[in-house]
Amino acid sequence: MLENATLKVIRMKKIPYLVVLASSSQLYSGTGVAIFEWIRFAREEFDFAICIDNAVPLNYKIARDFCQAEGLRFLPSGPKPWPGGADPGNAMAPIYVGSGRWKLVEFVSWANTTVNLDILDARPAGVKLVYTPHTQPAWTMPNADKYWGLEPGFDRMLRECDLICCDSPAEIATVQRRVPDARASFIPIGIDAKRFQVGNQPREPFILVVADFNEVRKRTDLSLAAIHRLLARNSEYRAVLAGRNSDLVKVPGDIAERIERCGFISEAKLLSLYQECSAFLLLSDYEAFGIPIVEALCCGAPVVTTKTSEATSLFEGLPGCYLINNSDDRAVDFAIDKAITCDAREEISAAASARFSHEVASKLKLEAIQHLLTTTTDATD
Repeated sequence: MLENATLKVIRMKKIPYLVVLASSSQLYSGTGVAIFEWIRFAREEFDFAICIDNAVPLNYKIARDFCQAEGLRFLPSGPKPWPGGADPGNAMAPIYVGSGRWKLVEFVSWANTTVNLDILDARPAGVKLVYTPHTQPAWTMPNADKYWGLEPGFDRMLRECDLICCDSPAEIATVQRRVPDARASFIPIGIDAKRFQVGNQPREPFILVVADFNEVRKRTDLSLAAIHRLLARNSEYRAVLAGRNSDLVKVPGDIAERIERCGFISEAKLLSLYQECSAFLLLSDYEAFGIPIVEALCCGAPVVTTKTSEATSLFEGLPGCYLINNSDDRAVDFAIDKAITCDAREEISAAASARFSHEVASKLKLEAIQHLLTTTTDATD
């Protein structure tokens, strides 16, 4: 069958693609890396632009600098908050979306209610919406009771978006429990497997925790308790804590000299810790994906983490990944003792990289978007 004219145009000309962000999105973290790596991967297919507000200068600058470095159109905006929304809003986004110039519009985060609902209201006919929510339960957000727009806004977005990119198979189930006919696809957050890989240096007898020690859901209290028990039964071992406020953590005096509290660290230092540790520990109550878990696995480090539906759907069956009930001390201790004696670094790294590399994730997303465009075109024939 002859290809129709619209498909020919799609293949001959880059499709305009607008990424709309709230500056509250943590672009310095894996969230930002996933956005930027997707753009780098797919820029031969799409004509990308980024629109972001300037309420949070750090994230605004990261987006601006990325666009300048990559030669992309940067569309700055002021904020436009409204009561009930957790994000600062983006005043210009509805204008750009409403212009109809961009045939694909992607917006990020289930919590960016102000931005996301403004986009839905401004959407003209023919514009396809791609949504990457990184879904989390409302209770994971501080002062969630203030944001009455989160839940109804999220459900409306799930109903009206053309493609929902979910971090895990479990997130698809969560989304479709809320909106049964939501059009969701599994698109993992990609990891730079060329950088996060097994190093040449020998493994050292320490257990590593990388987390925001301010976030209650990370349950760093459980990790610290598990570390205390490990150090009590094994005099050879020590622990390294890294991430926000890890340098301010109070630890028992009897093990203080065996715990290194790093605070924020450079990417080079983080990579070195992954490659040198005996095991990585993260006992969060909830992780939508768990970027540090995947980074550690790609570096060949065994991981002990909480057995949630999300973690099970992502990591079950991977070598070197121990999923346990984070409130069961005996199970945690048994898993840690197994992990620190695990000697399958290359196997752990190869399996994680094959599942979670940037290339794998970006190919899945490109296929999902191409399918969306093809089925949309076919429907108009």
